[in-house]
Amino acid sequence: FITSTDDTTILDNAQGASNANATGAHRFKIDLTLAKLAIDSTADASFVELFRLKNGKLEERPISDIKTSFEDTLARRTFDESGDYTVRAFELDIREHLLAGENRGIHGAGTTSSDGNLASESKLAFGLSQGKAYVKGYEIAKIGTTYIDVDKARDFADRMLPAFNTPTGIPRYWVNLQTGESRGDTVNVAEAASYTFEMGVLSHYTGDAKYYETGKRATRAVFNRRSDLNLIGEIIDVSSGDWVSTQSHICAGVDSYYEYLLKSWVLFQDEELKEIWHVSLPVIHEYLADEYEGQLWYGRSDMHTGEHVSSMVTLYDAFFPAMLALSGDTARAVRLQSTWASLWNKYGLEPMVYDYRTGEPGYPVYDLNPEIMESAYYLSRITGDPQFVEMNKGFWEDLKTHCRTDVAFASVENVATMEPRDYMPTFFFAETLKYLYLTFSPNLQGVHLEDCVFTTEAHPFRKVDFTEFNVQGQ
Repeated sequence: FITSTDDTTILDNAQGASNANATGAHRFKIDLTLAKLAIDSTADASFVELFRLKNGKLEERPISDIKTSFEDTLARRTFDESGDYTVRAFELDIREHLLAGENRGIHGAGTTSSDGNLASESKLAFGLSQGKAYVKGYEIAKIGTTYIDVDKARDFADRMLPAFNTPTGIPRYWVNLQTGESRGDTVNVAEAASYTFEMGVLSHYTGDAKYYETGKRATRAVFNRRSDLNLIGEIIDVSSGDWVSTQSHICAGVDSYYEYLLKSWVLFQDEELKEIWHVSLPVIHEYLADEYEGQLWYGRSDMHTGEHVSSMVTLYDAFFPAMLALSGDTARAVRLQSTWASLWNKYGLEPMVYDYRTGEPGYPVYDLNPEIMESAYYLSRITGDPQFVEMNKGFWEDLKTHCRTDVAFASVENVATMEPRDYMPTFFFAETLKYLYLTFSPNLQGVHLEDCVFTTEAHPFRKVDFTEFNVQGQ
């Protein structure tokens, strides 16, 4: 390596100036010695063949071949000396594909991208800026920004899939979306196996069955580790498949597992998930249901013995009347919804955690949760009973009374004192207000329960769009 100190004629254009005006660059000096070797010789690894004499005849090599030999030698030595390194970093600018309003979209409606795709809200535009780096000794350089089209959902799912590469097929808790590295071998059941719905939808629209099969494999892994009573636990090790917590319940941490068994069966007509639901539901009623002071609750029991171990419930459990109604058990759904409505009316909101046998909150926060309103909406559509519309009207009035602020809605720190929190979760819009809006808008076309199946975040998918869904992906 020669520097400007060694040779004052060395000039630099690394900062964008011309060679005549900038100084300071290092140079890689190559000493060449003209030599000859036998054609089959391997004595000198640095030898670059310019031409050969064979049988007294001159055989010249094309200049491009000679250039490639020099480049390969330089690249190898550059990498040995410095490894991979960046001169000017490439910046990634992820933007909307379709320009709409002020969303920083790239392509106007009706226009075509450089990849040949019409501007679409289902895609992203990944912009790679100018930059320069050396990879394995070779120069990688860009002088301008270029954009490539990426399918939003598929790209995200592909980056998530490495989390599922475990001995059980149950995903780890964390995955790095850039590197694919995953960690966290202990997950609750909701984290372990609530993927069939969204990944099934993705398989349907991409035609690639791997997403749905990945989600189902995780669901099977949990179900196949059920106890002799057909109960599942609460927390599982994704590597060993051993249960870390053997409490069985429908509370937060398990809830969406059961929800997606039912909803995925309803949307995709998957007979395997139907069978799992029908095996699971009776033992929920047998071992978790708890009649206390004339009310129906679902508590916590040991998965192996069925013994009742706790009467702590969470407000997330109020999703279950909706599932009972969706599965056809409206009588039990109405009873359970009445239980949750009585808890709401006791305070004017619901505590996050509640012990129904002591009558005391375990955690008195209310976070604008939707589950009780979701179940009221389901029951209003399935039974046609106006009491559930009135029930949601009451919940809405209480939200305005206790949670409305000058600028938004706020969670409540304690339902006994109605002290506000400086916090408003996004699911308040995605779910809570949506279920109230649907309840109070009975004549909307194409978006109600008869037409759609809702994800656990209340995103509707029309049943008619999945009549041709092939669960085998063929």
